[in-house]
Amino acid sequence: MNADIDKIRRTRLCKNLPERAFEKLISLIKIRVFQNGEDVLQYGRDREFEKHFGYVIQGRVLFLAADSKPLGVVIKDEFFLGRSFSLNDTPVHRVIAAAEGTLVFFFPKEVFSSLSQANHDYAEMLEEIYESIFERAKLIGKDPTAPKTIQDWIVSPDQGKTLSDWVGVIEKKRLQGLEKKAKDSRQRAKLVGIWTIVLMFAGVLTYESLLRHWERGYSWIEKWIPYFRLEEFQPGTRWNIFLGIAGFSFVILTMGHTLVKMGIRKWHWKVNFQMSQQIHLMFGILGSYLIVLHVAFGVSGVNIAYWAYYAVMISVFTGFVGHFISSQIPTSIRGEKLRLDSLKGEQQKLQQKAEMLLHDDQLYKTSVIMISQGVPSNFWANLIQGPLLFLKARQVQSSLEDLGMGSRGAKVAADLIRKEFQMRQKIKFLEFSNAALKRWLLIHKPIAYCAYALGFVHVILVLLSL
Repeated sequence: MNADIDKIRRTRLCKNLPERAFEKLISLIKIRVFQNGEDVLQYGRDREFEKHFGYVIQGRVLFLAADSKPLGVVIKDEFFLGRSFSLNDTPVHRVIAAAEGTLVFFFPKEVFSSLSQANHDYAEMLEEIYESIFERAKLIGKDPTAPKTIQDWIVSPDQGKTLSDWVGVIEKKRLQGLEKKAKDSRQRAKLVGIWTIVLMFAGVLTYESLLRHWERGYSWIEKWIPYFRLEEFQPGTRWNIFLGIAGFSFVILTMGHTLVKMGIRKWHWKVNFQMSQQIHLMFGILGSYLIVLHVAFGVSGVNIAYWAYYAVMISVFTGFVGHFISSQIPTSIRGEKLRLDSLKGEQQKLQQKAEMLLHDDQLYKTSVIMISQGVPSNFWANLIQGPLLFLKARQVQSSLEDLGMGSRGAKVAADLIRKEFQMRQKIKFLEFSNAALKRWLLIHKPIAYCAYALGFVHVILVLLSL
């Protein structure tokens, strides 16, 4: 096996191929070596590889518009089309090598199609490669320091710029974006873990309380903590006092979110607001639940203790309503409309993926434009046609999988239908409710402060009575 064939064998595309399949692929491919700045393809003029894919083994290639403006870049172990295509709505005019000794092999489109249709792992891998290409193209399009033409980077000795440096910066930004996504994912995992611990803690306390309530002659926690000797489940016992102290402590901790908001606004603290909001919600739910256990599921009479209980319950209710509204209105209705525009961008992205990965004659069948057709803009029509849109999403997903797109990409297409449907509903709901409910937190805060104050008074009175 010569050096070039050995490099091809180690590529992501070929390393898991059976030996017979790899030998057949080698018999069909054409290998080329290019120097930095050399044309790899000129679309419209070079016809040899129109029905092929190019695969970069080493080095990288750059996509250029007709005016030589950079549009995208492909690095090692990634592919590009032998026929003309577009990136960010701009046609790619030619492809040039962006590193010395760029090694590329071209393989027929039929090989690509058969691989993706026969093996979902290959389909997923190829879509993942395409995602990298699209991410870089988007970064290049938004980069204000990007060169006007490729010549600005190839010939710029005075400024010390090189094409390799610029490509490296773009790839670094892309990897930083991926790291941010991974960080967000880890954050969500932390929240799930915290909520799991909180629910387990609440479950243990509930189990003990119910045992005391239903089976007055039994308590399992007393075996480990003798202080909580067996008592009936009623206010005034040690167990119920413990529940009250724990519950009110968690309620007090909800004030930390107010401090965080003040710190972010006034002192520019670098604190994750969403995490703080979730912890605030968690403390509020757990604290109010323990207070419900503290009163032993019953409230009667009129005194400071029960006023505090009522204030906590009303505060929790208004907090839930406020959280729901704030989640529906992150900043404004305009923010949701911007998200809808972003969703349209995702739809365009899927359309480009169909163009890149599927057959030309199937482009209009698989184009994401078909996804948006029939999605009504009226709120009530959306509500009525929801089940039909769900069925349409499933149909699109099945069709794309049959055409050779990976299950992940096909599922994205189906999700886009549901997301657009849900977002249109959300915008209509916001327009309807914003005027009446946007200031709901102004109700929640005074009631919460009242609950804090009454709780403190109740604690002081209990201590004085001991």
